[in-house]
Amino acid sequence: MQLERGATHSFGKGSIKQGVKEMMNFKKNGLMIKTLAAIILIFIAVVTLLNGNTNKTSNTFVDNSSSINNREKISATLYGGIDTPFLNFKITPNFPETYPAIFKKDGKVGFKDIYGHTIAEAIYVDASDFQKGVGHVRINQNGAWKAIDHNGNLYDYDEVYGFEFGLSPVSKAGKYGFINTAGELVVPLIYDQLYCAYTDNARSTYAVRAGKFVYLNLTDGYEEAFERYDPHKISEYKRTIDINDYNIVVANDMLIVNGVSQPTGINFPISILQGLDFDLYTQDKKLGTYRAKLIPSAYEGEIFVSFPEYHRPLANNSYEEYYAVLNSRNIRYREVTKLADVEKFTDTAKRYVKDSKIENTPFSIDIAFEGDFNGNGVTGVVLQIDDAYRNKYETPKPFREKWTEKKFVDSKIAFVNAILIIDDLSKPLEYRIVKSNIWTHIDWDYKTENIGFIANLDADNQLELLISNGYYEYRDYAIVDFK
Repeated sequence: MQLERGATHSFGKGSIKQGVKEMMNFKKNGLMIKTLAAIILIFIAVVTLLNGNTNKTSNTFVDNSSSINNREKISATLYGGIDTPFLNFKITPNFPETYPAIFKKDGKVGFKDIYGHTIAEAIYVDASDFQKGVGHVRINQNGAWKAIDHNGNLYDYDEVYGFEFGLSPVSKAGKYGFINTAGELVVPLIYDQLYCAYTDNARSTYAVRAGKFVYLNLTDGYEEAFERYDPHKISEYKRTIDINDYNIVVANDMLIVNGVSQPTGINFPISILQGLDFDLYTQDKKLGTYRAKLIPSAYEGEIFVSFPEYHRPLANNSYEEYYAVLNSRNIRYREVTKLADVEKFTDTAKRYVKDSKIENTPFSIDIAFEGDFNGNGVTGVVLQIDDAYRNKYETPKPFREKWTEKKFVDSKIAFVNAILIIDDLSKPLEYRIVKSNIWTHIDWDYKTENIGFIANLDADNQLELLISNGYYEYRDYAIVDFK
């Protein structure tokens, strides 16, 4: 169609010149008026045709521009994943559960297998037991420890970290890779850092190569690297991710995706977040916009989303609590009020413990927030209730007397941790349970869940409740909608 419009356009200009020439030739023959009229008609037709083509061309250009803008808008949130296979990838069977044992001879140590056969002569000054399929020996008193395999051979690596599911991370000269149980290098030594996490039947590993976070699939044997979507490279992408399809929140450096903590990035490619801008908030205000940086946490395989330019204030031996959202321009920030007077909700707490058949449990209301949670103009309240045993007594009576579960039940007493919502402040005894943790045993090994923030964490008109899950010193987070 463009060729046709061009030809018509060119043809129109030629017709004007030819018409003028014919007018001069026929002037003396009395045909001037007729010819002039014909030329005017031709001229009008040509101009009309030119205008029509110009408008069509202009419309087409505008459409293309809109399309380009749309592609640019999409590419800002769309990412493509490129897979690079590991050429020599092979998983070999795990080692047997029985490991070689250390033996001594003439003041030196070596290893024997379960049958008493020597697999490593007693030539070492020291040795450590095998763990995760790897032993360690020291050749001389001041020498470095070396990793040793089941056959008594020294590994040619600076460190062999131990096998899980048939693979072990290894390092040499500051670079990291993986070997299988046969000692074969199956993931090359090209990575600057490894973040190894474990699931029930596999290993999930992120790595840093040339300053870029990548994901290592150690089941099928490939590296996955994400980049901003490029429509010219569509054939190279094995999958695409639009981060607008996910509700992404960071609470105190911990990544939360669709309401669930994702510290190891198993269900979301955490590498995408490196270098993206987040809006940071406390409960009271917006702190500003900061760029994300991925860093290792204190736990193996976990990756924190940190903001180096945000210097978290330290008060009472604790850092300021914050949350961050990826893009808050569509989020309406609504304030909620932390209540100083929580005793007025004592009857609500009593109703809850009675409904839970634990009427004799002493409790405290540790925190309460008030606000318009649903965006409908109705004020509600969220409460956190805990039993008073742990707060009041260093060693609660059930522990001192070593109560049985029957004793708890018969006495209508329990250890309690609960979060309740009162949708309408004018109806304080009508509550909904967000979390209800009740223990009728004396094992200290349980977690408590605390109100972290009440905030608008997505683009809808209602607030969400961000809950901090405490388990010993470890914490993760969950998000609950106020619906």
